[in-house]
Amino acid sequence: MRVVAIALFATAVGCAAGRPAPVDPADDLPAADAAMAREGDPAPAGPAPDGVGEVWEAPPAVRASRLAMVRQLVAASRGTEQLEARARLFDELDASPDPDARAEALTVAAALVAEPGFAALAQADAVLYGLGGALRRTGDAAHARAAWQRLVKEHPASRYVPAAIVALADLAFDDGDLAAATALYPRAFADPTVGAYARYKRGWCAFNLGDGAQALADFLDVARAGRDPLRTEALKDAVRVYAQIGDAAKAAAFFRAIDRDRLGEHLLRLGTTYLDVGKLRDARRVLADAQPLLDAAGACRAEAAIARAAWIDADRAATAAALAALAGRTLDPACADEAATLAVEVAGVVTLEARRLGRDRAAAIAAWATARTLAPAGPPRRAAAQALAELTSEDATAVGTAAAWAAAAEAAYEAAAAGVPGAVDAALGAWGRAVALDPGLAARAAAGRALLERLP
Repeated sequence: MRVVAIALFATAVGCAAGRPAPVDPADDLPAADAAMAREGDPAPAGPAPDGVGEVWEAPPAVRASRLAMVRQLVAASRGTEQLEARARLFDELDASPDPDARAEALTVAAALVAEPGFAALAQADAVLYGLGGALRRTGDAAHARAAWQRLVKEHPASRYVPAAIVALADLAFDDGDLAAATALYPRAFADPTVGAYARYKRGWCAFNLGDGAQALADFLDVARAGRDPLRTEALKDAVRVYAQIGDAAKAAAFFRAIDRDRLGEHLLRLGTTYLDVGKLRDARRVLADAQPLLDAAGACRAEAAIARAAWIDADRAATAAALAALAGRTLDPACADEAATLAVEVAGVVTLEARRLGRDRAAAIAAWATARTLAPAGPPRRAAAQALAELTSEDATAVGTAAAWAAAAEAAYEAAAAGVPGAVDAALGAWGRAVALDPGLAARAAAGRALLERLP
């Protein structure tokens, strides 16, 4: 009988952003990132499944030959021997990738468990466990529950009982009956195969019931004693819960004691979680703590998140400083889009204030210069370069100084290099105005015109 050690842990883990969906350890479910909506009530949050590992499959010819032999054995045997052969037939059919074979497996098992002599079979517990899984895969949760409950009741010493209890708990979890699930999971804690998963899911019950302290304790127990990939997921979820109940000032020491080697990653995740839930100052503090512990890509993501948190927190100076820091480095793709998007957003707002409220255009010009630097090549950079050129031209018109027209000319050159139509003529015109106001700019203007001539 295929036991569920692999299936349980294969469906137990996955990366999640936001609250992940409940999992079913008896089935291979698609990955999910958010709580699954049920009719009427949303399902409780839970670990997002993302199957890992593979079970070796025999070649089709081998499976077919083996199945044929088992069928022959069923036909040739009687009494207990035939019941045993039928149990083997169910196992072979249920393990098949063929939907028709798996449908037949249900028919075989349903007839088998109704036989008077079934309970005495050595394989009875395995058949009941497998039948529950097969039924669950078809969506028949009620009959799956009945099969697993019968297993637990009639074969209390079976090695399948802990897994069946966890499966029953998962059904309760999926139904939103967190009290029942919370009562069931601890009954499997001692099992070396499914115990860590059971504790992990009990943590999700606690999380959904608002008991953050218990959820954090369960996730940390799994993180300390569990094995990957479940251990990694438990650490991620511990970060999620810490963001709700923990002290940002103590986060570095807390996670250093748990997983020193990946402290920077945990703090980065915590900081972005703080940002997601609106704890902006906590986010900025933790992200700043994370930066020196991260590689270049991680530090880039942290800086981008700090910039976003500062912007939402209405700290213009910190936002500008963080974006300027990003503009001064080679951006990792993981944070380049976020940084560029924020830079354009900031520049747009500052420009609007400069134009409508009569505020200093210098801040807007600086913001668009940063946005142009951060914007990826192509349309985004062209749009940022055009906005900067237009703004510097407005400033030069308003101020009327040679320096302002020189700045406008150079901004127009960058726009021309980015492919903005009409930018070459704008640059030439701006250089002409600059030199007319200050002949000392002639050499600089000549160099600028030479650059324009070399543009494709």
